[in-house]
Amino acid sequence: MDDYKFEVVWNDPEPRLEKLSQYKGVLSPQFSAYYTMPVSLQIYNTFRSRWCGAYLQSKGFTVIPTVYWGQPQSYWYCFDGIKRNSVVALSTLGVKKRKGFFSTRLQRNAPTY
Repeated sequence: MDDYKFEVVWNDPEPRLEKLSQYKGVLSPQFSAYYTMPVSLQIYNTFRSRWCGAYLQSKGFTVIPTVYWGQPQSYWYCFDGIKRNSVVALSTLGVKKRKGFFSTRLQRNAPTY
């Protein structure tokens, strides 16, 4: 929904670095990955989130990756690129009305990260 706010970081991150440098750490952006979207777009937006986080890390920022998932089809890629046993920010945005999607992963299938 608010992806346009993150597009500037994806398309041209350099000009945003000075503004972000005032913070001790940042979360990776959460590009939309609604369960109603085609899986390929969900994977692409997860990739973009990871890329932005990796880019910011390469510039010396402390980055907490944002992790999100919906239906079981998203389980296999939702933690891609996240180092095991690392701190993550969990997001329920996009599944607020479908809490079962989110909590099922936590209860049954969540890896130890």
